[in-house]
Amino acid sequence: MAFVTWMLREGRQNGTGYAPSSASTHLAAAVVGLRRRGVKVSGDDQAAARAALEGLAVRLLQAGERRGRGQAVIADGRAGGRRGAAGVRLPRCPVRPTARP
Repeated sequence: MAFVTWMLREGRQNGTGYAPSSASTHLAAAVVGLRRRGVKVSGDDQAAARAALEGLAVRLLQAGERRGRGQAVIADGRAGGRRGAAGVRLPRCPVRPTARP
């Protein structure tokens, strides 16, 4: 519980908290790392940490705080409408996928 709270409050190197989805990823990595080092982490302990994370995420939303990058941009699918991260036009792929046998 304390680890989850710390991640959401001030876990990042710049002193701000992680977004709940990032905190969830870090929590999973911490559990894997502990298990690899021989520490027993029960499913109940992990479930309690995830429940705490979900509860804190709800409290953040109720307080009007939104973290993360937001909704991903969806490609419009029009011909020539492909753009890279910097807004640079991407070339069309000359190779067409083939049917698998």
